[in-house]
Amino acid sequence: MSISYTAELVAHYEKNWRQRATYRRLLRGPGHHLPRSFKVLEFPPGKQREVWTYATCGMSPPEDRHRRELHVFAPHESIEPVEILYETTVFHRKGTRLRAGASFNIGRPWMDRSKCSWGLVANPFLDGPKLEHLGTDDERDVTCLWLIPITRSERDYKVEFGIDALTSLFSERGVNFLDPERPSVV
Repeated sequence: MSISYTAELVAHYEKNWRQRATYRRLLRGPGHHLPRSFKVLEFPPGKQREVWTYATCGMSPPEDRHRRELHVFAPHESIEPVEILYETTVFHRKGTRLRAGASFNIGRPWMDRSKCSWGLVANPFLDGPKLEHLGTDDERDVTCLWLIPITRSERDYKVEFGIDALTSLFSERGVNFLDPERPSVV
């Protein structure tokens, strides 16, 4: 991953979220499967949004023509979203290229006491297309997607009825994605 790409992506996130990024690295766990250039960025709450935001920087290998990056929201500062983004990046790089609409088993609750142990990769409808799409100097496109923690039953519903049906259900029920103990919508 080039310094230029890292700088462009960090600037893109900071412009959209109007906050400065802090780098978070894992000293144990799945990090040894990733290049040292991979990072997770942490954005504290700000005037625009009262949430902690964690985002990948270098999720896709540099040679990918269509790069993907993910972000996840959290109700408080935590290492758990950092760990999940590292694990998800390893999963993505080992052959299961994630795209909007994909769902996968996180393998554990996304935060302590949560019923959500699955991830749904979605377009960032809270932030819109200006966050979602980033053109880079090397002419490769970058898509910034939202990792939504979901329950297994929500994942099953998505498989049966589609992502649009699930996101409509989220909207109808006014789901608080920041509540680690939120009940399933299905």
